[in-house]
Amino acid sequence: MIAARSVEKTAQALEDIRALGVEARSITVDITQEPAVQRMVADTMDHMSRLDILVNNAGIAIRAQPQELTAAQWDSVVDVNLRWAFLASKEAYPHMVKAGGGKIINVGSMYSVFGSDWGAPYAASKGGLVQLTKSSDRSRPRRVGG
Repeated sequence: MIAARSVEKTAQALEDIRALGVEARSITVDITQEPAVQRMVADTMDHMSRLDILVNNAGIAIRAQPQELTAAQWDSVVDVNLRWAFLASKEAYPHMVKAGGGKIINVGSMYSVFGSDWGAPYAASKGGLVQLTKSSDRSRPRRVGG
């Protein structure tokens, strides 16, 4: 299942995957809207019956100094780069547990470590994504004892 905002790019990716003989579907999704993320996962389950891997690869940046940004610009970057990964992971998790496992891959950035002089919200949100990944791994159910 390919989920993205661009209808044209999604159609091309879908065509490329199908050319390899792989069954694939797509959904257009506004990842900043929780109901849309819920629908994305529900549609995946309806059409594919399983959700084994979730790749959180969405990202945007606004090239500006922090003092030049509006709060709305900051929020838009954080919503796409960090909040989306949380929402999608939260929605996918119960399906993976029910299936006996799965993988969530969060795509970060070197700016999460080094920062950025041109995109503070990008660097901060990707740093948050690294910590979300680390914290989520620590919070998964673990078997205690032998």
